Amino acid sequence: MSQRPTLSDSMQSAIRRTAAAISDGRHDAGALADFIEETKSLPLSKFSGYESAIRAAAYVQEPPRQRFLWQQPPKEYSFPVPWFDLFSGNGFRRERVLRAVKVEAPSPFLLAMLIRRLNDWVPQVREAAQDTVRHALTTSAADIVAEVAWATLPVRTSWNRIDADGAAILDSLTERSDVAEAIFRRLLSVPAGRASAVLREVSRRANLDAFLPELAASAVQPAVRAAAYRMLLNRRAVWPDGWTWRWVDKSMGERIRERVWASRELTVAVDFVPTLTAAMQDSSPAVRRIAGDVLIAHRAQLGDVAITLARYLETDHYPSIAERGRFLLSKGR
Repeated sequence: MSQRPTLSDSMQSAIRRTAAAISDGRHDAGALADFIEETKSLPLSKFSGYESAIRAAAYVQEPPRQRFLWQQPPKEYSFPVPWFDLFSGNGFRRERVLRAVKVEAPSPFLLAMLIRRLNDWVPQVREAAQDTVRHALTTSAADIVAEVAWATLPVRTSWNRIDADGAAILDSLTERSDVAEAIFRRLLSVPAGRASAVLREVSRRANLDAFLPELAASAVQPAVRAAAYRMLLNRRAVWPDGWTWRWVDKSMGERIRERVWASRELTVAVDFVPTLTAAMQDSSPAVRRIAGDVLIAHRAQLGDVAITLARYLETDHYPSIAERGRFLLSKGR
């Protein structure tokens, strides 16, 4: 089990003051504003860990539960605390604040927390989150939505409680043209990380299809170029769609878990031979290996062009890539 990240002293102070005010049945606008401000510096790479840390810090401030009814606190506060109640362990509070908050997310971290509620363990909370997330995705700045998409989309296949309506909301992240443009700029320039996973996830919709040729030619990260070339050369967008089990030996009860992939046709025209040639000349062996596989798969349709490209592939200094060229030439003789 991974260790919770450590909250800064200023964040812990804001949580304590906000939670203490809630316990007293009052609203501390200053403490809440400080809490929201502190969330702006939280990294989205560990947003689930910080969610757990904030919930734990707030729980410490809650009044102790008594055994008998007459020992209970007078009455629980009846007002929603915007954004802070998203971290409550009480599903009624989470649902209540989701139905009350219909504004632009003040920070990327809090927008990520809104989206995460689509996978909440309480069905009523998931339902309440849908309208709130739709509104937040419409009103929040494009760069913020793109940043949150970068953190949440690669892990969405692990969200087992999200329903079809919630998944459709995630799929609609790129419906805004400015958000699609912001995600494209990130895919083009980011040097490391899960960019290729993000590309596959946003390819569920056709909004980034027009950017695929430029991503294939100019993306900094080889994995992004490889994913873009694979989609262009196969003329299909592909993304992960869950898991399945494949039997290895039923008699021994041996099976392995395999990824399930979904796909759709691209909406952009592909000039096949120039694209394949460009992939074969890419600096990354991962991209050239994909080009070799596609060349073998389409050798019948390419005719003499396939032989010319295979001869070029045969000269590659990576043995696994050169072998693909030699294999195709052996079939052509």
